[in-house]
Amino acid sequence: MPYIEVDQSGKIEDLRQNTVVSFSNDTFLSVYLDRRIKRQIFFKYRPHVRQIVQKMFSICLYYLLEQHIAKKNAVIICKEYPGWEDFIKKELYRLLNKEFDDTVQFRSIGKKSKAHEIAILTNRQVLKSMKTLRKQDILKYLK
Repeated sequence: MPYIEVDQSGKIEDLRQNTVVSFSNDTFLSVYLDRRIKRQIFFKYRPHVRQIVQKMFSICLYYLLEQHIAKKNAVIICKEYPGWEDFIKKELYRLLNKEFDDTVQFRSIGKKSKAHEIAILTNRQVLKSMKTLRKQDILKYLK
């Protein structure tokens, strides 16, 4: 079964840098979240939304995978938040309106992964992001 590797550059909780979440297999895609938008959301919603970091990561994953997860690809997401994998997976499946299964898995994919390279190059603005998330894109699903 073909699979997609997913990696992140610039942690969600690091408000000093932008976040890029990307995937690669035979093609690649990345979503970009500006640090200014992250700051606005964090300062306004952190007291009211539990697990805001993991939920925002799940939302980024949703925008990255929404068109590609239905193609029966296995998705391997790099372990960014150890101990939170089940929570992130449940949030992602809720956003995708998909039944919980083993399509999505978490494990370390390493620095030699194409997804890692794409995420870093996009964050450094060597590559252009395919989708730039706006504040409304995040707030639409942040509950």
